[in-house]
Amino acid sequence: NKILEELNRIVKKIDLKRIKMSLVVSKITKDKIILSSAAMPPVYFYNAKEKKCEEILIEGIPLGGLKNETYDILNKKFQKDDVLIMLSDGLPEAVNKDNEMYDYDRIKSFININIFNKRTKMILRQLGSNQTELSLNNGNSIFFSYETPVAGFDSEDGFFKTDTYYSKTTSRHINQYFKH
Repeated sequence: NKILEELNRIVKKIDLKRIKMSLVVSKITKDKIILSSAAMPPVYFYNAKEKKCEEILIEGIPLGGLKNETYDILNKKFQKDDVLIMLSDGLPEAVNKDNEMYDYDRIKSFININIFNKRTKMILRQLGSNQTELSLNNGNSIFFSYETPVAGFDSEDGFFKTDTYYSKTTSRHINQYFKH
């Protein structure tokens, strides 16, 4: 993958010491998707014809790790109503009130159950300045501060937040969300 290989050379040249970069790149056309990854979590591909979600992990080291690293490319058929879901590790590593991680298996199960359930509706609501909620009619939701998913509500486990650093503003957004 020329894009990741060139970005790898640039990040390596900048020499950020121990800081590296993870990234997934994709190209989606009418009938196929092309994916490559540098140390990112799996992507999820929902095949509408088979009504099945596939977890796709493309292994690759972070950008800036090794000077002449190469990155694998995956080509996959992409048809009408297929869905590609990409995420950072923030959602699967989010914890609920019992300190249990949301986990990758649970995400895959959620996709299989909800993605093309005709009764499932997604609603995107602006809750405030730089605060957005994506909610489903089954009671589950994901809360975004700016463009980053930072918290959510699971109808079984209640509120959760991702396990990451938050600015004071984002922390305030999350606290407001938990009160609504």
